[in-house]
Parts: sequence; C-alpha cells; structure tokens
Amino acid sequence: MIRDQIQRAVDDGIWPAAQFAVARHGEILAFESFGDARGTDRFCLFSATKPVVASLLWQLIGEDLIGLDTRVAELWPEFGAHGKDVITLEQVLLHTCGLPGAAIDLDAIASRERRAAQMAAWRLEWQPGTRYMYHATSAHWVLAEVIHRVTGQDYRQALRARILDPLGLDRLELGVPIDRQADLKLVTTTGTRSMEVLEALFGQPVDVAVLDADSERTLAIANDPKLRAVGVPGAFGHGGAGGQSAWADPETGLSFCLLVSGMDRDVLGDHERHTAIESQAARWA
Repeated sequence: MIRDQIQRAVDDGIWPAAQFAVARHGEILAFESFGDARGTDRFCLFSATKPVVASLLWQLIGEDLIGLDTRVAELWPEFGAHGKDVITLEQVLLHTCGLPGAAIDLDAIASRERRAAQMAAWRLEWQPGTRYMYHATSAHWVLAEVIHRVTGQDYRQALRARILDPLGLDRLELGVPIDRQADLKLVTTTGTRSMEVLEALFGQPVDVAVLDADSERTLAIANDPKLRAVGVPGAFGHGGAGGQSAWADPETGLSFCLLVSGMDRDVLGDHERHTAIESQAARWA
C-alpha cells in the first residue's frame, strides 16, 4: 500500500514529512499527510514545476502566439549570440538545445536583466537538436524569458493569470516571497550513502480556454517520452529533487502527487521506494 511505503520512509527518518494525493476525473480520491506535515503545509517542488511552466508554453502555442518551430532569437535577438540563433522552442522543451551545463549565478536569479544577460552569454555544448540531455538549470529559465516577451508579464504573473488561478490552484507558487514561506517545509538531507501538494488536480482535464491541446504536435510534445519521468505508459509529468513526483495519465483520468521534505543520499534506495509507491498509485485507475 502507498500509505505503508510512505509511513516506512517516515519511520526510518528518510522523509521527516510527506504528503500524497490522488485524483481522478476532477475528484480528489486521497490526500494524506505523514510525519510532522500538517494538511496546510506546502513543500518545495524543485523540478516537478517544469510541466507547470511548460503548460503555459502549450497555451501560447495553442493561441498561435508562438510555434514549436519559433526560434528563441526571433523573440529575443540577444539570445542568438554564440550560435544560439538556431535554437527553437521545441528544442528547449525537449532538452535538446545544447545547453545542459548552463546555469545562472545565484546572485543574478532575482534580476530579469541579469538573467537575460547571462543567458545571452551562454555558449553551446553541442549543435542544437542533435542530442538529448536533461537541462536542469537552463532550459526553463529560457522559457521564463520567452513567456515575458510574448505576454508582457513576468512568467510568475502570467502563470498565475493564465493557468493557476483559472484552475483554482491558489497554493501553488513559483518563487515564493519570504513573507509567504511560513508554511513551507524545511528540506533536509537524510540517509547514509552518497547523494547522486503540486496539487493533484493540476494534471486533471482542463477547459480548452485554459489549455488548448488540439494541436497534434502540441500533444506530442506534452507526451514525449523524454519529458516523462514516470513509468506509467501514456502518462506525463516530472520528478523533482529529493523525491517529489507529479504525473497524470490522460487515458485513465488519474493524477498523482508525492511531496517530501527529505533528500535521501541513498539514490538507489530512493529509486526503489518510488518505483514501489508509484506502481501502487497507478493501480488506483
């Protein structure tokens, strides 16, 4: 059982706090907190936010404001320096744009101007479109700037207005200000070996006014195997550092979310734990 697996990790000190939620066809089937988590607590999602940001790109594509073949430099000429002028939005979404090792300095993250300047200075590690590698610290910062240039809004404001508020996801935030962090669980490192609620309804079917997925190519991007971090055939979603997981399966209408506050150093053990938990979650269908 999912509950037993999560409780075992809590009892073993791997996850000081945890929550999981399961939804299907717009209805929450299960939502539970473990350890020192309260039902009102929030967790850091890390890279599990990537499909959330990508959903706004899908909407803009559906509105024909941009296309998958749109080159980033068409919207943002400065980005095209050092051979990056050929990079398309599709390549950024698919983590094939040739910038897997690029990153923004921590002291520049809060400044859009400094972020943009650093991204413009990035240099390619390979020709865009020729290889796939997870762009953990680069791709979605590029998308954030693209969103601003297309909508005229900060990516967080655009996401709030276009996706989160229409879906009623008032407690899901990117870049949470310090004065709203009191209910965030502290992330801690646990385990002994070397370390190598995203709300479940986010993955539920939404009105076309929120996300237009009529385009076959848009759906192909959303369901590309390289973008899926889950083992459920046909499902899409993404994992996050420390064991966060959020995915949805359009075929069954099922969506699942697991949030934890412990970063397990035992990578293999963490993988086995998640395999067991998410296999159980898929049986909810």
